[in-house]
Amino acid sequence: MPAIVSTTISMFIISGISKLSYSLLIIIVCLISIKLSTKIINKFFVSKAPSIISINKASTLSALLSGISKYAIVLVGLCAVLISLGVPPATLTAVLGTGTVAIGLAAQSIVKDTIAGFFILFENQFAVGETITIEGKTGIVEDITIRKTLLRSDDGVLHLIPNGSISIVSNNCK
Repeated sequence: MPAIVSTTISMFIISGISKLSYSLLIIIVCLISIKLSTKIINKFFVSKAPSIISINKASTLSALLSGISKYAIVLVGLCAVLISLGVPPATLTAVLGTGTVAIGLAAQSIVKDTIAGFFILFENQFAVGETITIEGKTGIVEDITIRKTLLRSDDGVLHLIPNGSISIVSNNCK
């Protein structure tokens, strides 16, 4: 009887080490993928895009796509780690589906900011480096993310403006 118990414990330990090493491998692949995707996106927008669009818009789109790819890789990696640790894929799918609905209902402002951010970029309302006025705040656009615009005023104050709350923009560069 003790031999069966020690064999079972040994198999459990080996199985646990195998699962943890596989999870570690997934995390390493995700980190490499994030760095590689960011590098590829930045290289594309620095070398190819300026001939098609302005440098400011290229850097804005580069930052936006890098952020989206990072979040997508992290989500896929997290799912892969959970599955490797023994979470059934059907359970994971159900939880992700329910979580998506809950987040969608709870985070309507995030969705509003995201949609507004896409329209800001695709309608070319403003880009990084331009001087604009939003809600009475004038400054240079330092960054546009999927959710917010960073505006640095002349006195050095950094204004974080959610894209969904931007109703009127005065672009002083056009």
